[in-house]
Amino acid sequence: MCVEASQGITTLLIRDSQRGDADTYTINVRNSAGSKDCKFQLKVVGKPGICTGPITFDEITADAITLEWGPPKDDGGAEVSNYIVEKRRTTDNKWTTVASAIQKTTMRVIRLHDGIEYIFRVFAENKYGVGEHLRSDPVVAQHPFSKVSAVNSEGIGEPAEVEKVTELVDQEMLPDFELDAELRRTLVVRVRASIRMFVPIKGRPVPEVTWSKDDANLKTRAHIDNTESYTLLVIPDCTRYDAGKYHLSLENVAGKKTGFVNVKVLDTPGPPVNLKPREITKNSITLQWEIPIIDGGSKIRNYIIEKRAATKKAYTVLSTTWQKCSFKIPDLEEGAYYYFRVSAENDLGVGEPAETPEPIRVSQAPSAPENLYVTDVTSDSASLAWTKPLHDGGSLITGYVIEAQKKDTDQWVHVATIKALDYTVTDLIEGAEYTFRIMAVNASGRSDPRESRPAVIKEQTSAPSFDLRGVYQKTIIAKAGDRLKVEIPVLGKPRPVVSWKKGDTVLKETQRLNIETTPTSTILNINEIKKKDGGQYSMTGKNIDDVGTYTVKLTNTAGEASTDISVIVLDKPGPPTGPIKLDEVTADSVILSWDPPQYDGGCAINNYIVEKRDTSTTNWQIVSATVARTTIKAARLKTGSEYQFRIAAENRYGKSSALLSDTIVAQYPFEVPSSPRSVTPSDSTGAITAKDEVDPPKIDLEVKYSQTVVVNAGETFKLEAAVYGKPVPTIHWLKEGQEITEAARLDGKYTLTAENASGVKSVFISVRVLDSPSPPTNFVVKEITKNSVTLTWEPPHLDGGSKIKHYIVEKRESTRK
Repeated sequence: MCVEASQGITTLLIRDSQRGDADTYTINVRNSAGSKDCKFQLKVVGKPGICTGPITFDEITADAITLEWGPPKDDGGAEVSNYIVEKRRTTDNKWTTVASAIQKTTMRVIRLHDGIEYIFRVFAENKYGVGEHLRSDPVVAQHPFSKVSAVNSEGIGEPAEVEKVTELVDQEMLPDFELDAELRRTLVVRVRASIRMFVPIKGRPVPEVTWSKDDANLKTRAHIDNTESYTLLVIPDCTRYDAGKYHLSLENVAGKKTGFVNVKVLDTPGPPVNLKPREITKNSITLQWEIPIIDGGSKIRNYIIEKRAATKKAYTVLSTTWQKCSFKIPDLEEGAYYYFRVSAENDLGVGEPAETPEPIRVSQAPSAPENLYVTDVTSDSASLAWTKPLHDGGSLITGYVIEAQKKDTDQWVHVATIKALDYTVTDLIEGAEYTFRIMAVNASGRSDPRESRPAVIKEQTSAPSFDLRGVYQKTIIAKAGDRLKVEIPVLGKPRPVVSWKKGDTVLKETQRLNIETTPTSTILNINEIKKKDGGQYSMTGKNIDDVGTYTVKLTNTAGEASTDISVIVLDKPGPPTGPIKLDEVTADSVILSWDPPQYDGGCAINNYIVEKRDTSTTNWQIVSATVARTTIKAARLKTGSEYQFRIAAENRYGKSSALLSDTIVAQYPFEVPSSPRSVTPSDSTGAITAKDEVDPPKIDLEVKYSQTVVVNAGETFKLEAAVYGKPVPTIHWLKEGQEITEAARLDGKYTLTAENASGVKSVFISVRVLDSPSPPTNFVVKEITKNSVTLTWEPPHLDGGSKIKHYIVEKRESTRK
């Protein structure tokens, strides 16, 4: 403890305060003009002290002992809320809790074992914690007597012996409890106080006690303490939601008894329920609600109604004395958004408000829906479609009412109320003529109706067709080993029957390949697809009059349709196409040439791998693993040795099997000549000028470059060609007639030009890159009215390599993000 002083301030500092520091303290200040005293009380709160002992024992039996102790002399500055009793056998050190919510300073401990010695300890608890324990002396659980002896003035006689063992049977007794007068009536508690229900109980054996409440989990909300003589339920710091009916149930082998206690918590009322607009006009809104579920234990006196513009944060009070459950708010701004809230008030004050979850727009009934059409008719139904009204009345459209009128009647029959913009009316009479009408609904009411043209209910027919928008360029690409699933929507009435072929052969279903047919589509499934599955598939759809299996296909007046789909399987390529040509054989080299594989694996061949083998060994040596063309000169051969070559193609999915060549001996194709005979000089030929042999340029392109090369944005692709000519031609690449730059777009027309002294050769390759389109251009607001805006724009400069399907239009209020 120390005292600190500075100019105008003095401080008493007590570190690590204890309960003993609580006292009356006096401050004395003085100067030449006099002195002044000031007293203050210091209260130090904490856990309670040890209970007053000793712990005494009473009514000791073989299975129960009654304990009694005194309250602690120091309650820690707060009321002792309960006591905790624990026990242990003297033969071990493990303590077990007997009870933790004892309200009195006495307790009957049951379920002990005959002849066992026990020690007990007791803790006091307040809101600041649990104090130190008071420990008892050891005590043995046993009956106070075992034999009976007579006593007179001469002393105690011999005890009587029981001839045979008597079995003690516990007498059963029905469970019972008795509620005191306060609990028999409604238990009234103020909010923030504790709900405490103490109920004495009886029964043999000790009954099982269960507390329950219809709308609450008491295990998490209440503290329940059960003994053999009473049950105690305590809910601290109660709220209005703790009000209600609490059920008590006692049950043992002898029977069962139930009862209940009504609890009323005095508090402000809960929020009104089902707050919503009942009527909306262009300048007023009428609200309605229901009384709160929880009235706070007293009658609702009145309601407080408030409003707030959606653009503001503060509420404006409209009424504080309203007593009905509906209220009309006039003089509102047309088209504005408002929030409303309503609070109930009772004798204890104003309760929680109920607030409209979304802002309500001051509006009127919408205009009629637009563009109502009968889109489809069957023998017993009609499908309708429409668009939203041009004017929603200033409030959100909540639904559409559909009605139907049969010809020669004046009655309109309600069909449905929906939120969608299409609906199929069923259970119509075949051959009858119907007219339909649609009305839009918002918070203000229904719009005027929009009627359709009359429609006769009969089956319609349409030619079969396939929706191939999901299959780009009628081509499916799959990786070898993957599961291929091709689903194509099928259109037509009556429903078409679909057959599949590969080439000219009808597809046969196996465990690996099967065809599914749904009411709206046909599905081709191929598990673990292989390169042999690649090729062109054809479908033929014919309309039939009825569903079933027929050996002869019948067509109706609607006709038939067919289409082809190509399936490309991505896999390692097949072997190069042979035979391998061996040209210009010399003593140390040979020129090899071959043709590309018939199957390229669904993608470009990256390179060829050429190997050689001396036929006197089994070892293969790589000549080159990066051959880009279909020809190579194999050099550094050993003169006179016999060789065999093999060539494999490679793409991004792997290497093909090898193509083997015939054997060849590395030697010149001629022998050393013999000596000349009968040499006679010839006449002079005159001057001769030696000139190089010349061949005009030649360019060989793979077949795939004869069509447009299609690639996806982000992929890497290369264009390659074999160029021949003497002298070696110079190569020029142009795009759209211009030099190629790094910034240039990849799609377009490429020109490959080879030129030498003998001539010029050019070929063209078209490349198409599939990508998302660029933004639309020239976007302007053309016309503005009080409730609409007309927008115009032009197509994007770049369509991404595909036709523009549609445009997406979005809006955002400038006040939102």
